Amino acid sequence: MKKLISIFMSLFMFLSLNAFSQVASYTFNDSMGTYNEIIGDNIIAVATHTSQDPGNLNDVTYGPFALPFIYTFNCMDYTSYYVNSNGFITFGPTAPGISNYSPIASGEAYEGAISAFGLDMIGVFGTTIDFSGVTNTLTDVRNFEGVVIGSHITAATGIPANTFITAFDVGLGTITISNNTTDIIVNDLVVQIASGSIVSSTEGIFPNRVHTIQFKNFRQYIIIGTNDNFNFQIKLFEPTLTRTGPIHIVYGNMDKNTIPVVAVDGQVGLRGINNSDWNTRTNTFSLDWDASDAGSTNASISILHSTLFPESGLTYIWDGVCALLPVEMSSFISTVN
Repeated sequence: MKKLISIFMSLFMFLSLNAFSQVASYTFNDSMGTYNEIIGDNIIAVATHTSQDPGNLNDVTYGPFALPFIYTFNCMDYTSYYVNSNGFITFGPTAPGISNYSPIASGEAYEGAISAFGLDMIGVFGTTIDFSGVTNTLTDVRNFEGVVIGSHITAATGIPANTFITAFDVGLGTITISNNTTDIIVNDLVVQIASGSIVSSTEGIFPNRVHTIQFKNFRQYIIIGTNDNFNFQIKLFEPTLTRTGPIHIVYGNMDKNTIPVVAVDGQVGLRGINNSDWNTRTNTFSLDWDASDAGSTNASISILHSTLFPESGLTYIWDGVCALLPVEMSSFISTVN
């Protein structure tokens, strides 16, 4: 009888530890590595148009998508996740709202969130070009980061509807398009290019698999200017018996080169079962991303502008620990079975 009492007390303690686990207890550190872009074995979304929802990857929730392994987040096991175009993923049966721009502070009913850069984003790239008269060649292209062959391209004037990029030359500073421009002369014309994508891929073998969700060629929605280009990955590492699945957020190119300097801010970090359980990062104009601080609230933000941005390869890492199943409990369960 005493042994049974001990077993059930251990079971109670185990369940209690897990029931009250929090992402707030996750440890954080960062490191500098290399951003390795993936092609993706699962295409979640690809932009097809600059101004038509959801073809421009604007305010969309995708999923749920099956995970390649049971993923332990906040000491709870999940087999799938949702992806929101505003820079984050969530767990649990309830999908996030499509216009959720603060995934950690949000009171929505999903059971957990991982936010790489949560803000109002769109899968469209912007840059400036020149052209003179009727031509299919755009010149003096300011930024090629989000220029992709086959992408839909539009502008306020001069470029016909249903025009696509057929070629580009970085050295010459040119983009070739499928239709001729109208017979006008323009300089520093802002063009929009539907080049955003979200893909996922799994690498490694059991028990060391890593599932990556990648955001490519996004920008802030309200900025119709130039040179916004956000690229980042959320990496979920296969968990062990004693550890939740480590989380890596890896930043690639994060251009924010508007002139004059215009800052943009997004939420970076984790949310648990509700928004009272959070683990955020923050910075100020005087701090670099690799010197971030723990956020003081669930609404803490990270700031991005032309002189304050994560270097390509900067990785934010969160790790957590869950209670072990007691040895005597395992033996008891084995005996009962």
